[in-house]
Amino acid sequence: MNIQEEKALLRQRLKQALREADPAELAAWDQAAAEALLRLPQFREAKRILSYAPFGREFNADLLNRAILAQGKQLALPLVTGDGQMEARLVGSLEELQPGAYGIREPGPESSILLPEEIDLLILPGLAFDEAGYRMGRGGGYYDRYLAKFPGHCIAPTRELQIVPAVPRDPWDQAAELVVTERRILGGK
Repeated sequence: MNIQEEKALLRQRLKQALREADPAELAAWDQAAAEALLRLPQFREAKRILSYAPFGREFNADLLNRAILAQGKQLALPLVTGDGQMEARLVGSLEELQPGAYGIREPGPESSILLPEEIDLLILPGLAFDEAGYRMGRGGGYYDRYLAKFPGHCIAPTRELQIVPAVPRDPWDQAAELVVTERRILGGK
């Protein structure tokens, strides 16, 4: 089995596990992981943060997004600009987001760009993570491309349910610095 087939099987397995998970449990796990992430020095010291708008049964990053805005930090969210390409765009409120690529909420095209080198912390989404911080997303490669040019801290909030022994990976796959779950913090790169 090649890496792409391994990834497809793992995606299928995890999507099924998330569909079957109790929404109240997912919400409690997300709250616990968000609280742990908010205590990290990488978060406390960050002034400009690139996060994401949650989609489907992804970790509820809006818990973090609201805290970022409430603490007076600058919040940027991805705007898809082309095939496999995204930009960080500043937002002042989650209410200004609109449905974008793949039905995921995103900033409008008139929003200001935040360059990768201007961002202190990237909050990384993913479907699966391993203890080394490697992730598997939805397969578009948006974050791997972005992370290749991103110099700041990168932290992935997730649930224990989504931690696997080893994420199948290609040479271009990027790891998170830390992975934060409802139970523990795992060191990545």
